[in-house]
Amino acid sequence: MKFLNNLSKQGLTHLFALFVLFWTASQTYSLLVEVTGSYWVALWGIVLFEGGALSWLHALKNTAEGAYQMVISGLSLAFDLLLILAAVAVHLGAFSTTQLSGAGSNIITVATIINLLALFLYEVTNPEILDNLYERATRAAILQKAYAALGDDSTIADAVAQEVKQALIASAVAAVRNQYNIPPSPTSTTPALPSPSPAHSNNGHHTPKEENAAP
Repeated sequence: MKFLNNLSKQGLTHLFALFVLFWTASQTYSLLVEVTGSYWVALWGIVLFEGGALSWLHALKNTAEGAYQMVISGLSLAFDLLLILAAVAVHLGAFSTTQLSGAGSNIITVATIINLLALFLYEVTNPEILDNLYERATRAAILQKAYAALGDDSTIADAVAQEVKQALIASAVAAVRNQYNIPPSPTSTTPALPSPSPAHSNNGHHTPKEENAAP
């Protein structure tokens, strides 16, 4: 019984919404055919007006995340509903259609631009995308400030150059010691090298092995 009551409530609400939507769509279609003379433009108007309202309503109820997406979907829904109400009011005689003889295509164009802009903003304002954009912008700002400080302060560049110089000197000294088997001096900061093997002592000449004396 409870299921039937819920089904009855939801079914009646949905049935009434479909009836109203079908009626407004017929009014929008008739008006656009009258003021533009094009059936294709009229069909596109239904997609923008009624279809746009349904799409933004679904986004507001189910898929909008964060305040920005909720505001965008809510404003877009209100805009499409305003277009529907205006089309119905004009077609029912609240305004003269002669005043809209040259404005039909302009209204469709404006509705298309606003809906496309709203769709773009809706996707961009996703919280994950906003967090990613903020992180990238912050990282770029930090790097820019670091590069600016490096260019303005010569001491930073001098310190870096000094570190590179010390590393190059240490590498060159280590290569020479390794080549000529020179032991490191007690005051040297270069790490000691492993002692050469007997086979490579005396600058690369083989040293004959001493024969053990007979007992």
